[in-house]
Amino acid sequence: MKKWILILRYIVSDWRLARAYRAGDVSSQGGSTHSRFTTDQSLQYIDQVFQEYFSFGNLQAGDVRGAQVLEVGPGDNFGVALRFLTAGADKVTCLDKFYAERDDAHQTKIYRALRDRLTAAEAATFDRIVRWENGAACFDESRLRYLYGVGLEDAGDRLPHGSFDFIVSRAVLTEIPDAERSFRVMDQLLKPGGRMLHKIDLSDYDMLSGLGCPPLEFLTVPEPIWKSMASHAGRPNRRRLGFYRDILQKLGYENRLHIVQLAGHRELSGPGRLRIDSISPALKEELRQIRPRLAAPFRDLPDEELLIADIFMEARKPERQGS
Repeated sequence: MKKWILILRYIVSDWRLARAYRAGDVSSQGGSTHSRFTTDQSLQYIDQVFQEYFSFGNLQAGDVRGAQVLEVGPGDNFGVALRFLTAGADKVTCLDKFYAERDDAHQTKIYRALRDRLTAAEAATFDRIVRWENGAACFDESRLRYLYGVGLEDAGDRLPHGSFDFIVSRAVLTEIPDAERSFRVMDQLLKPGGRMLHKIDLSDYDMLSGLGCPPLEFLTVPEPIWKSMASHAGRPNRRRLGFYRDILQKLGYENRLHIVQLAGHRELSGPGRLRIDSISPALKEELRQIRPRLAAPFRDLPDEELLIADIFMEARKPERQGS
């Protein structure tokens, strides 16, 4: 009964968000990550996200020099974009479907603290991009552009095709209902040889598991009901690892999908450290018990398709069509 009460609440909240968005309200607290952090915690988070792009993406310092970067879903802070720019990127475009609510005073503390930790050369670049007006940070739009109110799946109409060297995101692709369309758009936006770097959360965002349900309980909800819970609220689309592997194969991309986390586990793993044979017998037994109740799209999937809860994707577009 508790599960279905939760589901009803999610359906109502999704309907309300859809109605607000259609009425032109693109504000949201969903991406206000840094509102929960102290300044030090924000700096640690920015460093972690930026460093993961390098470690999982196997990037070298010179790889981003002069690059055009599209960051999807920056939320309420542009610290990661500034790290790319001070590392040598030419321009970062930050794209968000919603405008994440933010506290300008808190953001200013983060940006000033971020600058204080840079090298002299990086700080000089920072000062060419960031100016201070009435104590708040403002950005040179020729270097750091913020485009909100546009979802990734619609960005092909707003951004020039073949213009980006990198498209990066963290826990965003799982929130896009039409995931296949979003990949077609990213393919249009990337230059030949361009790269995608995405951390993709395959869990339920604690929607049910956070209140005591098993970690795979969200996969038991019938697909039409789940769509009515999640399609407009930035909640998981429930696409599994195989979807991402298949869509990259269709596009002809070289790719690696790193397993970062397993269902029901809080610890995270770095690139190449967690393997599918790390799945414990206890976790497999949990899956065996819940499998008969899984919704139709998931019932016959292999164990690893269901038990992987977090992945990092690195993928490269072919240099030319058919290569």
